[in-house]
Amino acid sequence: MAIVKSNAYGHDIYQFAKEMEELGADYLAVDSIVEGEALRKHGIKSPILVLGYTLPEKFVNAYKHNLALTVSHKEGLLMLDNSHVRFHLKIDTGMHRQGFTPQEIPSVLSFLKKHKIPIGNFEGLYTHFAAAKNPAFPKDTREQTDQFKTVVELVEKAGYSPIKHAAASSGTLLFPDTHFDLVRIGISLY
Repeated sequence: MAIVKSNAYGHDIYQFAKEMEELGADYLAVDSIVEGEALRKHGIKSPILVLGYTLPEKFVNAYKHNLALTVSHKEGLLMLDNSHVRFHLKIDTGMHRQGFTPQEIPSVLSFLKKHKIPIGNFEGLYTHFAAAKNPAFPKDTREQTDQFKTVVELVEKAGYSPIKHAAASSGTLLFPDTHFDLVRIGISLY
């Protein structure tokens, strides 16, 4: 997943996204739905994940522009009902910025089943490492990885098989066992 958020870290989001698409990036990631919509208007066809918060009233735009959204709180979960949008659940395993805690996952899965959210819409499951940049604290990243693996087991036991991703640039370089199905490469691309 090529991270092109924030105007591709100041390198021209349109040009850089096109370059990543041509080089075969499996996925692109942006910070906001505005960035995702702009890429679609500029002809970018690759799958796009919105990493940041999306206002509930914008879920319909995400569906219209074929953007996957990050769902990291109950309000977003409620908006999945009747929206048909593809989503990645964000799990808070230690970053403490956004995401469902591992303890909340059983109720999240219950909600998805109860509201008959299509299995195919649950496209991804991810976490973000808090200390992967600092090799002096590998224990923190290992603990987060273990928590994420526990969540993966719960999700898969419930019958879902989303794309799993945890490693950003530093994690990709320093913790190869955390690559799962996809890695999110941002600053390392630039």
